Amino acid sequence: MIARFFKIVASASSLILLYLGERRRGVSADASALPLHLRQALDDLGATFLKVGQALSMRPDLLPEPYLRQLRDLREHARPFSAQEAKRELDRALRRPLDEVFRTFESEPFAAASIAQVHRATLRDGQDVIVKIRRPQMRERIDGDMRILIVVAKCAGALVPGLRRFQLQRLAGEMRANLIRETDLLQEARNIRRFGEAYKQRSDVYVPAAFEALCSEAILVQVMSHGRFDRGSSRDAGRSQDRGRSGRFLSRAAVEDRALSWRSASRQPLPDGGRSTLLS
Repeated sequence: MIARFFKIVASASSLILLYLGERRRGVSADASALPLHLRQALDDLGATFLKVGQALSMRPDLLPEPYLRQLRDLREHARPFSAQEAKRELDRALRRPLDEVFRTFESEPFAAASIAQVHRATLRDGQDVIVKIRRPQMRERIDGDMRILIVVAKCAGALVPGLRRFQLQRLAGEMRANLIRETDLLQEARNIRRFGEAYKQRSDVYVPAAFEALCSEAILVQVMSHGRFDRGSSRDAGRSQDRGRSGRFLSRAAVEDRALSWRSASRQPLPDGGRSTLLS
């Protein structure tokens, strides 16, 4: 923890010194090297700070466009954790042997991110599912990092008057609370249920159900969707049509405002048989 504290403090100090130097020289936001250095620092500090950067990339009320552009380039590049660790987390969460719940379970994940990784599996009744498993000690790591960041933010605000307008300590506290919520996969399962109930009358929207009885803070079990990711550039006219349909759906949903937490929805709806599919 001490080594981690000094690493975060060193990164923050170098950014603050760069900020002060550029401010003294009157460097504009467009010419500033700070956005790039901020992105590199967040990337170097790992999972917690990747999430912080991704959250900041959606805050044009706080940061100028050069910062937002750099932060939008942050990509999760987490390595999968081992099959042994994944099964150990499952055993701990389920409190029973895997073969009592799953007919098959693929040891190799088909997706991995900074918070969790996802495995394919089949329930005893033959239902294809995905199993999202939170990284071991992820909650503790986030909590420790964010506590350090709150201290750094408080000190930075006290020592550098120009940073006080950002209310760094309050902002860091809000991000800590959001990240703790984001790592609660049982709450994510409940949000999936709420989305399903809200859109059950829509024939063009599909929300794969979560099996809440099998979920916990550390794991999420959800019906497998067999759609394809709607990921931007493609020359295929059909996929372009899918992207347009997904975009229109999200726009309508945002306007309708069904009082749902959009943090629980995927940013990438999936076309599944002509429907937009919302994933966790």
